[in-house]
Amino acid sequence: MPRTHIPGRQCLGRKGARANLRDPERSWDLRQFRQGLAWLYESDLLLAGNQIGTPYSAADQFMVFSAVGSYTSLGYKINENHTLYAGYGFQHVLEPLASVPTNENRGWQQYNFEVFMPYGGFKLSSRLEERTVNNAGGLALRARQLVQWTYPLNDLWYLITAEEVFLNLNTVAWGPVAGYDQNRVFAGIGYRLTNTTRAEIGYLNNFINRDLVEDLDVNFLTFNVYVDLTE
Repeated sequence: MPRTHIPGRQCLGRKGARANLRDPERSWDLRQFRQGLAWLYESDLLLAGNQIGTPYSAADQFMVFSAVGSYTSLGYKINENHTLYAGYGFQHVLEPLASVPTNENRGWQQYNFEVFMPYGGFKLSSRLEERTVNNAGGLALRARQLVQWTYPLNDLWYLITAEEVFLNLNTVAWGPVAGYDQNRVFAGIGYRLTNTTRAEIGYLNNFINRDLVEDLDVNFLTFNVYVDLTE
């Protein structure tokens, strides 16, 4: 899903919720993740569903869950424009996004560049992922490039649009083929519920390039709630 940022606020990333991090070697205090400080901790839960039955009649169409996932990351804000992240995610994917039910483990490293202008906020996000699955061997490497624009309508409402391109860097037996993988385009609107909570709703188109079978073009209606735990 799109990694969002609102001009004038500290970045919550595509996940949004920050919490305390405990490590056996070192105890991290929640105060280390307060707004205005360099360290960022983000966590996200994904539930995805899509429509089955198109192009048949409305009576023959229905919604199914297609993915559930959990993602966490630790970031360091170098300055107001540059941020580095490292994270881990687990995702369980079902049809039609996978040919068979699949568990995926994913590590990543990410660099964000953000700048705020009178006509909105502009963001570039570059990510490298290392992916494995439970039903086959091999490590898949994938690069992702996000371009995002956010425009505040007033103190509460804002518009957001984004496009993200995925490129496989190697070919692996369980599916990924080196080259163009997929593209995501998002457009939506957001609302600040409180100083620490905001909600977004929008449309996401996900085109997936598949090598041996027909390409997949999936449409999502997305709804996200972001909570900042550092206030």
